[in-house]
Amino acid sequence: MYNLSLKLKRYPAFAGVLLGLTGSFFGLSGAEASFFTTPHFVPQDKYSIGAEPEGVFTQGGSFGINLRYTHGLSELSNLIGILGAGSGSKGFRLGGAMTFDVFPDVGKQIGIGFGGQGLLVQRVSVMAVEITGFAYMHKNIALQSDYATSWEPFLAIPLGLELAGGSYQGISSVSLGSIFTHSSHLKSVLELSVGLSVMDTSISGGIAYYP
Repeated sequence: MYNLSLKLKRYPAFAGVLLGLTGSFFGLSGAEASFFTTPHFVPQDKYSIGAEPEGVFTQGGSFGINLRYTHGLSELSNLIGILGAGSGSKGFRLGGAMTFDVFPDVGKQIGIGFGGQGLLVQRVSVMAVEITGFAYMHKNIALQSDYATSWEPFLAIPLGLELAGGSYQGISSVSLGSIFTHSSHLKSVLELSVGLSVMDTSISGGIAYYP
């Protein structure tokens, strides 16, 4: 019900922020959990499923895939389940997240929300637990294209703790991505995650299905 669209030319400042942040952070290392379709609100009692391949470029590099289930828990919140596997620096991972759509993406208003996420991640020699809180902003923009009917850029910033091997450390990153709507049932995602502290640099994407 919040999936209203506007043209990009009405939001030059928003587009400028996203492009500027991309250029500023691309050279940094870090970032762990991607957001995929998390910023896109799923209405109450509806759901989506998605597959998200990812490539990690730090700590020797790795490749993996995450499966995600998103359920519309209420008029303001979504519940997300995450299950994945990978090679190299990051293997099996299992967890979940909950989001709260504080300012929905309607009219000229940019969507703003926050949430929390917990992940159990198999590192090379130890199992790690990552607990993060995050804020995000997004805006659905109409497109006139044979490829997609809308483009939804988003920015998300998670902050939290990683617990591993009897110690803990602060973690933080920034994620920049785009969700493309191809039909009422199908969306694709492209995302860059870069770290501000500890986390891995990764590029991810994938497909989400909305019944």
